[in-house]
Amino acid sequence: MEVLYGATPVVHALRAGRRHVLQTLYINKDMMSVSRKTPQHVQQALKEAEKRNVNMSFVSKRKLEVLIGRNKVHQGLCLECSPIPITTWEPNNEQLCEKGKRSRIVVIAADHVQDPVNLGTIFRAAMFFECSGILLSRGCAPLSPTVSKYSAGAMEYLQAYETDNLSSSLKDAVEANWDVLGATSNKTPQVISSSKLSYRKRSILTVGNEGRGLSPRVVKVCTSLVNIPSSKEGLWEPSLNVAVATSCLLLLLKA
Repeated sequence: MEVLYGATPVVHALRAGRRHVLQTLYINKDMMSVSRKTPQHVQQALKEAEKRNVNMSFVSKRKLEVLIGRNKVHQGLCLECSPIPITTWEPNNEQLCEKGKRSRIVVIAADHVQDPVNLGTIFRAAMFFECSGILLSRGCAPLSPTVSKYSAGAMEYLQAYETDNLSSSLKDAVEANWDVLGATSNKTPQVISSSKLSYRKRSILTVGNEGRGLSPRVVKVCTSLVNIPSSKEGLWEPSLNVAVATSCLLLLLKA
C-alpha cells in the first residue's frame, strides 16, 4: 500500500478507480469546521469517496504529516491505496492496434528517466496531448505518489507499460510497423530537426535519461533521431530538460 497526497491526485485516483484497493481517505479535520465553508477540493474528494464506499478518517494535520512526511503539500487530503497497475508492453496490443486503425496514436517510451518530477510532468504532457500510454524502461523512477502529484493526476488515467529490455521492445515495435523516434540533443547529420518530422500512424517517442540521454542500444533501434534546434549561442549552452523537450515534440507529433 502507498499514500497519495494532494487534492488533484487524490480526487483523480478516486474518480478514475484504476487502483485495485482504495483503502482510506484521510481529511484534515480542521477543514470541516462549522465556522467556515468546506473547500471545494475536499467536497470533491468526499463525493468521490462516497461513490466508491471508501473509508474516511478525519484527522489532525500532524497525522497527515506522519503518513507522508513533513514538507509535502497535501492540501488536507491523503489517500491510502494500492499502487497503480502497470501492464507488460506488447507492440501488437489489441487495444492499441484497434485505436491505430481509427486515428494517429503516440506512445512515449522513457529510457531511464529517474527524476519523479520529470516523469510526472511527462505523464501530464502525454495526457494533455492524448497519448495512448507511456512505456517505462527498467531503471525509471517508480510510479510513486510524487509522480502522481507532479502529473496533476494524469498518472491515474494514462496506461503505463513496462519492459525489462527497452531496446528489444522497441526493436519488436519497429518490426510491428511502429515508427520509433529518438529525442536527442546531438546535431550529427543523421539527426532530423523537429521542424522536418514525418511520421506514421503509430509512433513511439523515446526520451532519455536526464544526464546521459538515450542509451546506445536504444539509439540503434530508432527509425529516426530528432532534436529541437536552437539558434542561441554564447556562454550558456542552450538545453531543455527531458520533460520540456517531450512536451515540445508532442506538440509537433499531435499537430
